[in-house]
Amino acid sequence: HETCTFAVYFQPSVAGLAMTTVHAGASPGGDVARGLTGTGLQPGAIDIVEASHDFVTLAVDAQPATHTFTVKNTGQVPTGVPTPSITGTQNTYSIASTTCTAALAPQGTCAVVVHFDPATVGSKPGSLVVTAAPGGSDSATLAGTGIAHVAVTIAGNGGGTVTSNIPGIS
Repeated sequence: HETCTFAVYFQPSVAGLAMTTVHAGASPGGDVARGLTGTGLQPGAIDIVEASHDFVTLAVDAQPATHTFTVKNTGQVPTGVPTPSITGTQNTYSIASTTCTAALAPQGTCAVVVHFDPATVGSKPGSLVVTAAPGGSDSATLAGTGIAHVAVTIAGNGGGTVTSNIPGIS
């Protein structure tokens, strides 16, 4: 009339249903078998829904352009708190705001608003990177071009002036 206990740990390597049988035996006494089942869940995974965004062109003296990116947990368990960051052309892109302030539930979403505000003329490559632990990371490619307004005034004798909103162009 004695009893004993033991623990069985379930650590699935893939998502989905798993089944097995546990056996306990003694001599004398025989064998007892019991079926065990469990369901492995897909880990939380960060996904920026939009893989890229091109801000096209923006004058260097214009108001910043903005774009909202949706971040989603594509897994079946929560992620850690998603943390957005910018890489690429310095001082061109910035995080304007984010609703990613808590762990994301399975299939949950949050938003990251990115500003594009070029200070110089030319192509401005960059990336939005969102990371969570657990949950991994994902990135979206950012593109845009800074442009300048230039006015040319030509006088009747072939002379004239060039003015610009960019210092150094004259």
